[in-house]
Parts: sequence; structure tokens; C-alpha cells
Amino acid sequence: MRNAPLALSLDLIARAHAVPVPDDAAALQVMTDEELKPALDAIIAQRAGGGDLWVFAYGSLMWRPEFDFAESRIGTVRGFHRRFCLLQRRFRGTPERPGFVLALDRG
Repeated sequence: MRNAPLALSLDLIARAHAVPVPDDAAALQVMTDEELKPALDAIIAQRAGGGDLWVFAYGSLMWRPEFDFAESRIGTVRGFHRRFCLLQRRFRGTPERPGFVLALDRG
């Protein structure tokens, strides 16, 4: 007998991960919006010419961006490709056995 496919939902995720995965003390700490704001403001202020800021997105950032945007366009970054080259010690692996996730790599 074949099981019915599961529809991914916040409820299903909450049931699968009833206890939050602890942070990796060796990893970079996630910054709050308030902590990020001064650095982002400085980067935007240093941009030559001002004007619009374009962000190249791929993967989950395309379908679930964490910021408001006015426009989206299809683009290509030449000289890079997707590759399983980014070590993930949380969710896709452990500190002892990290897993690789897709990232952009040169070449």
C-alpha cells in the first residue's frame, strides 16, 4: 500500500522538529535586524552613484526573499556554477559529519 504524499506545512515542520535544533557554537552567529542595519547602511552609502540596488538571487532566496523588492528579472552570472561545496553542520549535517549544500562556485 502506498502512503499519501505529505504536503509541506509549518505544522508538519513543527511536528518533525518539536525541539529546535541548537545553534552551533563554532558557527557564525545570526545577527538581528538591528545588529545588521548599521553595516547595511554603510554598504549602501559607499555605493558609487547611488540609484537602485540589484541583488542576484538563486535557490530559496528566489521564492522566499527576506526583504521587499520592486522588480525581479532573469539573469546569468558568468564564470560561476552551482556546486555542492558549502559545508553545513546544522540541518544537513552535524559538527562531526557536515553535509554539503549547493552554493555558487567559480568555474
